[in-house]
Amino acid sequence: MSSSSNDEINMVTPPNLETQTPPPSSSAKPKFHPSLDVSNVRNNIHIVLDTEIDCYGILAELFQIHVHSHQVLHHIVSSDNKTPPPVTDPTYDHWATLDVIVLKWIYYTILVDLQTTIIKPDSMALATWTHLANIFQDN
Repeated sequence: MSSSSNDEINMVTPPNLETQTPPPSSSAKPKFHPSLDVSNVRNNIHIVLDTEIDCYGILAELFQIHVHSHQVLHHIVSSDNKTPPPVTDPTYDHWATLDVIVLKWIYYTILVDLQTTIIKPDSMALATWTHLANIFQDN
C-alpha cells in the first residue's frame, strides 16, 4: 500500500451537522430581550406624571405602547396565560429582570411625590402599575 492509501484510511469522517440535534432549550441562554436595550425610558416617553396636571390617560397610553413594543405588556396588564413563573423555574431570573426593568420605567415616568406614594419594598410592575392607575382613576 502506498502512503497516500494509508492517509485515506486514517482520515476521520466529520459528523453530519444537519443530523445533530441542538441542546435542549432549557440549558440555552435566553435570547437578548428588546427591553434590555432601553437605558432611559424618558427618551421614548416625554411625559412625566404629576398629581397637579391630569395627564394620566396620555401617559398610560404611551406607556402601554412602549411596553408592548418591547414585548413586556404582560408585566403591566394582567393575563391568565402570562403569570410569573415560580421562583424555582429556570426562567424566573429572566422574568424578574424584565419585571424590574418595567418597574424602573414606571418610576422614571412619575414625579417624586408619586414615587413616595407607590414605592413599596419588593414590588412587582403589575401591582405598581395597578396602584398608580387606581390613584388617578379614583379621582
